[in-house]
Amino acid sequence: MPILFRHTIRKDDRDYRVEFSFDDEAIMNNSAGFEIKAGTKNPASDMWTDITLHGEVRLAEELLVLSHEGREIARVSLNLPLQDLADAAGFDIDIDHSDMIDRAIGSLGLEGIIQLIPTDPFLGCIIKGAASTAIGQVIRCWHPNRNTRPFTDLARRIGSCLRDHATRMLFTFIYRAGRCAAFGGAR
Repeated sequence: MPILFRHTIRKDDRDYRVEFSFDDEAIMNNSAGFEIKAGTKNPASDMWTDITLHGEVRLAEELLVLSHEGREIARVSLNLPLQDLADAAGFDIDIDHSDMIDRAIGSLGLEGIIQLIPTDPFLGCIIKGAASTAIGQVIRCWHPNRNTRPFTDLARRIGSCLRDHATRMLFTFIYRAGRCAAFGGAR
């Protein structure tokens, strides 16, 4: 999958990294896929430990499904009205749709889901920031293109939109992960 953004952070004596990839070419069963990979490097062994979330954008169902280790952990409607809350042109960094995404995911919320993944708190914030950023931008890219057919064209348009907003996604991710860390994982 082509990587749309990658970022590395050093906190104390540890390195952390995150990657977001979207595959609009391998459309199967009217869906496109994305991957969020976050990891930390153990300073003693210089080995990376990665956690990977897989997303499936089910175009015909207008649904985004997020999974970890083959287990579905969240379903979000692509029709969530995020675009009404931000500049439709998409240039403003929408600082905080993460609360709305949490509510859309359900009673457990993204915070609860991330807590189910065994990791240190800072890596959890990185995963949470990347997941909420990715979900929000996929939804934002879905809205103006949702009537495009065939689904292969729709997937390509969403992929193109994500590539166009990769820098915005990176800055939104940095803000959300930093905010989460500053509040001890509570936000």
